[in-house]
Amino acid sequence: MEKAIVVYFSCTGTTAKKAELLAELLKTKARRLQAKIPYTQADLTWQNATSRANQEQEDGTSRPEFVPLELPKFETLFLGYPTWWGLPPRLIETFLESLDLTGKRVVLFTTSGSSTPEKGLAELKHHFPQVEFGPVKRVNNATATELATWIKTLK
Repeated sequence: MEKAIVVYFSCTGTTAKKAELLAELLKTKARRLQAKIPYTQADLTWQNATSRANQEQEDGTSRPEFVPLELPKFETLFLGYPTWWGLPPRLIETFLESLDLTGKRVVLFTTSGSSTPEKGLAELKHHFPQVEFGPVKRVNNATATELATWIKTLK
Protein backbone atom coordinates (compact mmCIF):
# COMPACT_ATOMS: atom_id res chain seq x y z
CA MET A 1 0.00 0.00 0.00
CA GLU A 2 1.28 3.43 -0.91
CA LYS A 3 1.16 6.14 1.71
CA ALA A 4 0.15 8.78 -0.83
CA ILE A 5 -0.78 8.94 -4.49
CA VAL A 6 -1.29 11.93 -6.78
CA VAL A 7 -4.12 12.10 -9.30
CA TYR A 8 -4.75 15.21 -11.36
CA PHE A 9 -7.01 16.59 -14.07
CA SER A 10 -5.48 19.17 -16.39
CA CYS A 11 -6.53 20.54 -19.77
CA THR A 12 -3.86 23.18 -20.33
CA GLY A 13 -0.89 21.69 -18.48
CA THR A 14 -0.84 24.14 -15.57
CA THR A 15 -2.20 21.66 -13.01
CA ALA A 16 -0.15 18.85 -14.56
CA LYS A 17 3.14 20.66 -13.86
CA LYS A 18 2.29 21.12 -10.18
CA ALA A 19 1.02 17.53 -9.89
CA GLU A 20 4.30 16.19 -11.29
CA LEU A 21 6.29 18.32 -8.84
CA LEU A 22 4.10 17.23 -5.92
CA ALA A 23 4.44 13.56 -6.92
CA GLU A 24 8.22 13.93 -7.08
CA LEU A 25 8.25 15.38 -3.55
CA LEU A 26 5.98 12.57 -2.31
CA LYS A 27 8.13 9.97 -4.10
CA THR A 28 5.21 8.61 -6.07
CA LYS A 29 3.87 8.72 -9.61
CA ALA A 30 1.43 11.37 -10.81
CA ARG A 31 -1.59 9.79 -12.48
CA ARG A 32 -3.55 11.79 -15.02
CA LEU A 33 -7.34 11.76 -14.85
CA GLN A 34 -8.65 12.15 -18.39
CA ALA A 35 -12.14 12.86 -19.64
CA LYS A 36 -13.48 10.08 -21.85
CA ILE A 37 -14.37 12.81 -24.35
CA PRO A 38 -11.38 15.19 -24.23
CA TYR A 39 -12.06 18.90 -23.78
CA THR A 40 -11.31 21.12 -26.75
CA GLN A 41 -10.38 24.77 -26.53
CA ALA A 42 -13.94 25.62 -27.61
CA ASP A 43 -15.27 23.45 -24.75
CA LEU A 44 -13.29 25.56 -22.28
CA THR A 45 -14.29 28.99 -23.56
CA TRP A 46 -15.83 30.53 -20.46
CA GLN A 47 -17.12 33.56 -22.40
CA ASN A 48 -19.47 31.26 -24.37
CA ALA A 49 -22.52 30.38 -22.24
CA THR A 50 -23.12 27.26 -24.33
CA SER A 51 -19.58 25.86 -24.08
CA ARG A 52 -19.32 22.35 -22.69
CA ALA A 53 -17.54 23.44 -19.50
CA ASN A 54 -20.15 26.14 -18.82
CA GLN A 55 -22.98 23.68 -19.38
CA GLU A 56 -21.41 21.10 -17.04
CA GLN A 57 -20.58 23.58 -14.31
CA GLU A 58 -24.11 25.01 -14.31
CA ASP A 59 -25.62 21.52 -13.98
CA GLY A 60 -24.80 20.11 -10.54
CA THR A 61 -25.91 16.67 -11.70
CA SER A 62 -23.54 16.60 -14.68
CA ARG A 63 -21.12 13.68 -14.43
CA PRO A 64 -18.69 13.59 -17.36
CA GLU A 65 -17.13 10.17 -17.82
CA PHE A 66 -13.42 9.56 -17.39
CA VAL A 67 -10.94 7.07 -18.74
CA PRO A 68 -10.55 4.35 -16.07
CA LEU A 69 -7.45 4.59 -13.91
CA GLU A 70 -5.51 1.77 -12.30
CA LEU A 71 -4.80 2.96 -8.78
CA PRO A 72 -2.74 1.17 -6.15
CA LYS A 73 -4.04 0.90 -2.61
CA PHE A 74 -3.30 4.12 -0.78
CA GLU A 75 -3.79 6.00 2.47
CA THR A 76 -3.94 9.56 1.13
CA LEU A 77 -5.09 10.83 -2.24
CA PHE A 78 -3.68 14.15 -3.42
CA LEU A 79 -6.21 15.28 -5.99
CA GLY A 80 -5.45 18.22 -8.28
CA TYR A 81 -7.62 20.15 -10.69
CA PRO A 82 -8.15 23.58 -12.21
CA THR A 83 -10.87 25.62 -10.53
CA TRP A 84 -13.69 26.34 -12.95
CA TRP A 85 -16.18 29.04 -11.98
CA GLY A 86 -15.12 28.73 -8.34
CA LEU A 87 -15.61 24.96 -8.25
CA PRO A 88 -13.86 21.74 -9.21
CA PRO A 89 -14.75 20.51 -12.70
CA ARG A 90 -17.68 18.05 -12.54
CA LEU A 91 -15.28 15.34 -13.70
CA ILE A 92 -13.76 15.47 -10.20
CA GLU A 93 -17.11 14.54 -8.67
CA THR A 94 -17.49 11.66 -11.15
CA PHE A 95 -14.05 10.42 -10.14
CA LEU A 96 -14.66 10.70 -6.39
CA GLU A 97 -17.99 8.87 -6.75
CA SER A 98 -16.14 5.95 -8.38
CA LEU A 99 -13.84 5.37 -5.39
CA ASP A 100 -14.30 3.67 -2.07
CA LEU A 101 -12.73 6.30 0.18
CA THR A 102 -13.54 4.61 3.46
CA GLY A 103 -10.66 5.31 5.84
CA LYS A 104 -8.84 7.40 3.24
CA ARG A 105 -7.86 11.05 3.28
CA VAL A 106 -8.24 13.34 0.27
CA VAL A 107 -6.01 16.41 0.03
CA LEU A 108 -6.94 18.85 -2.71
CA PHE A 109 -4.69 21.13 -4.71
CA THR A 110 -5.92 23.46 -7.40
CA THR A 111 -4.88 26.02 -9.96
CA SER A 112 -6.90 29.09 -10.82
CA GLY A 113 -6.53 32.46 -12.46
CA SER A 114 -8.53 34.22 -9.77
CA SER A 115 -10.76 31.91 -7.69
CA THR A 116 -9.83 30.86 -4.19
CA PRO A 117 -10.17 27.13 -3.47
CA GLU A 118 -12.38 27.27 -0.37
CA LYS A 119 -15.72 27.32 -2.23
CA GLY A 120 -14.74 24.17 -4.11
CA LEU A 121 -13.70 22.43 -0.90
CA ALA A 122 -17.03 23.33 0.72
CA GLU A 123 -18.89 21.99 -2.32
CA LEU A 124 -17.04 18.67 -2.22
CA LYS A 125 -17.54 18.33 1.53
CA HIS A 126 -21.26 18.89 0.98
CA HIS A 127 -21.48 16.20 -1.73
CA PHE A 128 -19.14 13.75 0.01
CA PRO A 129 -19.74 14.08 3.77
CA GLN A 130 -18.23 10.64 4.41
CA VAL A 131 -14.85 11.67 2.99
CA GLU A 132 -12.09 13.10 5.17
CA PHE A 133 -10.80 16.07 3.20
CA GLY A 134 -7.51 17.63 4.19
CA PRO A 135 -6.86 21.31 3.59
CA VAL A 136 -6.96 22.61 0.04
CA LYS A 137 -4.12 24.60 -1.49
CA ARG A 138 -4.00 26.84 -4.54
CA VAL A 139 -0.66 25.95 -6.11
CA ASN A 140 -0.40 28.26 -9.15
CA ASN A 141 2.98 29.74 -8.28
CA ALA A 142 4.06 27.33 -5.54
CA THR A 143 7.73 26.41 -5.60
CA ALA A 144 9.11 23.01 -4.69
CA THR A 145 10.15 24.41 -1.31
CA GLU A 146 6.67 25.79 -0.64
CA LEU A 147 5.04 22.49 -1.62
CA ALA A 148 7.46 20.54 0.58
CA THR A 149 6.62 22.81 3.53
CA TRP A 150 2.90 22.34 2.86
CA ILE A 151 3.30 18.55 2.75
CA LYS A 152 5.05 18.63 6.15
CA THR A 153 2.09 20.50 7.66
CA LEU A 154 -0.26 17.69 6.56
CA LYS A 155 1.40 14.89 8.50
